[in-house]
Amino acid sequence: MKSRFPFLLHNSLYFILIFFSQFPFVFTDDNRTEWFTNCTNLFSCGGINTGDFPFWGGNRPRECGHPGMKLDCDNDTPVIEIMSVKYRVLEINPDSQILRIIRQDFGPTDLCPDKFINTTLDYNIFEYSPGYLNVTVQYGCPLLYIQIPSMLTCTVNGTTYQNGYVVPGAQGPGSCQASVFFPIRSTSFGVMQEMPNIGQLIDRGFELRWKLDGTGCKECKNSRGSCGYDLKSGQFTCLCPSGESSGSSECSRSNVSISGGDQYRSESLSTLNSDFVSSSPELYQKCPNSFSCGDITEIGYPFRVKDDPEYCGYPGLELRCYQSKNDGPVTRIEINNMAYRVLDINPQSQIMRIAREDVMEANCPTELVNTTLDYALFDYATPANYTNLTFLYGCPMSNLGLNPFTPCGNNGAGSVYVLPAGTVGPARCNSSVIYPVAQTGDGGSFNYTGLDQILRRGFDVRWKVDSRICGECSASNGKCGYNFVTNQTNCYCPNPPNVEAVACSVSSTSPSSRGNPTILTL
Repeated sequence: MKSRFPFLLHNSLYFILIFFSQFPFVFTDDNRTEWFTNCTNLFSCGGINTGDFPFWGGNRPRECGHPGMKLDCDNDTPVIEIMSVKYRVLEINPDSQILRIIRQDFGPTDLCPDKFINTTLDYNIFEYSPGYLNVTVQYGCPLLYIQIPSMLTCTVNGTTYQNGYVVPGAQGPGSCQASVFFPIRSTSFGVMQEMPNIGQLIDRGFELRWKLDGTGCKECKNSRGSCGYDLKSGQFTCLCPSGESSGSSECSRSNVSISGGDQYRSESLSTLNSDFVSSSPELYQKCPNSFSCGDITEIGYPFRVKDDPEYCGYPGLELRCYQSKNDGPVTRIEINNMAYRVLDINPQSQIMRIAREDVMEANCPTELVNTTLDYALFDYATPANYTNLTFLYGCPMSNLGLNPFTPCGNNGAGSVYVLPAGTVGPARCNSSVIYPVAQTGDGGSFNYTGLDQILRRGFDVRWKVDSRICGECSASNGKCGYNFVTNQTNCYCPNPPNVEAVACSVSSTSPSSRGNPTILTL
């Protein structure tokens, strides 16, 4: 009689494997050192070798990146899957968080996919870069379905029609059998019908921006850590060389091992840290409690005034007070080398309304540069409430069949035109400027006679700096500032210890200074 034990053992092992495969692997003390080492690797495939956090795949275990950011290497071609559609990765720009991709099922000579699936995004992770619009390829259409020649021929199962057309917008199949929509650059749509093969246009790909906040990872790397993802908590984690987790966005100095060429860097940081702490009474004394200029009043950290020491504010959030010839004292901030006028600041919601300074002094943009943000510091606060206008400069008289926008004049660059929506490039004009404006209630149409006023109303951006500790710091009679050694917000106190992590202790609080805030008015 044969024993049933081998059968039971086989099935038990099978059950155990299935059971554990349903649960994500989580960090333990034993494997954190291994993950630190593995997560320092870059994903490399074809011409892509910049696959750092939040990406994972290949020689980067899934603990090294966000679950929705897996990269695969297929025949020396990097591939990412988004919403059940696979895309070839053409370029990764970590600084701007831009990913340029192209659908894997489309090619320059083949626009007939096996499955008709639209191009959609996981908007929790991605968003389209400015400058794109959707077009739809409709398949299996009756002859003369629309009054343009058939642009492609594909066989669709269950129909005798093989005609295909490309139409603007994200549309359904209509009278055709199937449809697929995908984004292209808005400047390309006008020349699509002139191209012998629409695949040439699609083959350029399109750009996405991943929306995951990279601030914590930058702080982690600055502290010699390696960026990872805790699958159990579903959050970013900083892995340290010692194998410990920092429990925050950076490793403590005790977790940073020093060897070889790192010795000089460590000594420099130690000296800088010593100078920073030894001069800490000045940190409290030299940072004013708040900033006021014109209509902007009592604004504190993370902002600082231009003439204040850099440690009084977060890097990149410098305010300046100017005397405008028309509006009196006004507040300015510079973002990506462009000057903006600050119209309002709400510290509670961390929303700031700004307008380009060149439109505050003229009827339309005079600096021929697109409106862009430093996405490491800012996001558009309510992107759904805004649309992009495009100003076209130096255009031929017959351009696009539009009338010149007369309030701009010729601006030294010929006639100026305005497209009421979208992000269109210069095309046959000399240059273009993209500018966000608030949507109106009538489908985004604009009264051009009042457009200069709409531009001057500005748009809302949200700063992404976490300054929650400042409430406790202020309540303890401290002042928030930025520690360039630890790359963190600290609380400066009037008495030793002069630098605290969150709030001033009783010993560091000066009773005589309570209730006497200092306000700097410019």
